[in-house]
Amino acid sequence: MKESRLFLVALSLFFISAVMNNAETVETNDEAIMVKPESEQRSLDSISGTVDAEHRAVIDGKRGGISQEAIEAISETRKALKLLDDNNAAESMKMLEKIVGKLEILLAKNPELDLIPINSKVSVSNIFTDLESIEIAKREAIRLLKEGDVQKARRLLQPLVSEMKITMTYIPMASYPQAIKRVVPLVDGGEIKSARDGLSQALSTLVVETNIIPLPPLNAKHLLRQAQKRSREAGTENRQEILELIENARYQLKMAEALGYGEIEEDYEVLHRLIDKTEKRVLNDETSGGIFDDLKKAVSDFSDKVMK
Repeated sequence: MKESRLFLVALSLFFISAVMNNAETVETNDEAIMVKPESEQRSLDSISGTVDAEHRAVIDGKRGGISQEAIEAISETRKALKLLDDNNAAESMKMLEKIVGKLEILLAKNPELDLIPINSKVSVSNIFTDLESIEIAKREAIRLLKEGDVQKARRLLQPLVSEMKITMTYIPMASYPQAIKRVVPLVDGGEIKSARDGLSQALSTLVVETNIIPLPPLNAKHLLRQAQKRSREAGTENRQEILELIENARYQLKMAEALGYGEIEEDYEVLHRLIDKTEKRVLNDETSGGIFDDLKKAVSDFSDKVMK
């Protein structure tokens, strides 16, 4: 019986993993499993442009401060280290002089900045499955953990993500320029090993920062914006579409909850209550007076909160 259960979960997670491998890369509770709405893909397609625009805005905001001088300073530090490895102290000294000059320019241009970005990496991991499959995987992982089989549990849980990850690398301007300057007299005095160690240590101080943006709350936010837009249009023929958008926003929040984004009791109880309230008002044709305002703000605040 145990082997059969493992086989079924493995089949389910094979589907999850297969989709994960094709993810876009710029590099249950037993009593209440919500069925995936049939209109989900149609609703998500309708907001894809605005979601993509927000993704680009976040990425551009992170990348905006990247400086060519900073990129070159790091690249040339690595070259200077390689020259020392090749016992070419004279050329390494020339390279270090260039680096010091570029770092002084950076300090003059950005005296207020402690960190200057030199690199960004963006990856998107998205899981295309339903809530029931997620809950089955979670329950099976709990069973495996209770039996002490940590690695099998880890493999089951690893694909359960839906997020964009932005990793930035920075030069720490309070320490890096001084670290490079300290290497110059070492090279000049023939202390090559100490100079190599100094450059290696300087490079090891680069600061790496990762921001994670969960996608389901972001999708829910844009679905509700679309629903609000439709609700402001004249006539009642849009009511079914509005209800579909609300239902799919609810599903995205259920997906976020199942994947563990946010505080389960603290965050989701309020969100689900506001969604139910808004849905009832639409069903009663109360589509005026900003009926989406409280819900849209709550979802937007939640989406901002769960960004790490």
